[in-house]
Amino acid sequence: MGCFQQALQLNLRYTEAYVNLSAALKALGRLEEAVACCRQAIHLAPWLGEANSNLGSILLSAERWDEVANCCARALACNPSLAEPHVIRSVMFHRLGRFKQAEQASRQALTLKLDYPEAWNNLGIALQEQGLVEEAINCYRKALVLRPGFAEAHYNLGNAFREQGAIDQAADHYRQ
Repeated sequence: MGCFQQALQLNLRYTEAYVNLSAALKALGRLEEAVACCRQAIHLAPWLGEANSNLGSILLSAERWDEVANCCARALACNPSLAEPHVIRSVMFHRLGRFKQAEQASRQALTLKLDYPEAWNNLGIALQEQGLVEEAINCYRKALVLRPGFAEAHYNLGNAFREQGAIDQAADHYRQ
């Protein structure tokens, strides 16, 4: 984090440093500071879709749903080829219990970036919540092919196997 702050001391208009500092602050749970950094990056470069997407991700952690939706819309308006805003939207819709919309957002992300394990995992969650367990299992497996150590996908796959009564397979994935 210090290197980003040092870069900003040298150049207060260094947009990428604000974006990276905001990610570091989010990881530390310092959400309001992270939001401020993102907003500064957007102020300096309003066309930067990644900064809007990053702000959406931070606001997602704070459950500020309307702002999340607005950030994702701005990010996609700046750069329609970004997959991340769709993944952020899928998480938001899932948390709001809107599973069909979560599924749609995950599928949109995957049309842009097929090798996106988080999108496959989120699609699996949305499908499982709609009772489509076999399809969800396939999604979790795709996520794990892309990132074998993806703990959340292992956990979700374990839950899906448990739901099917395949306790041994569930236990294998819980141990991963």
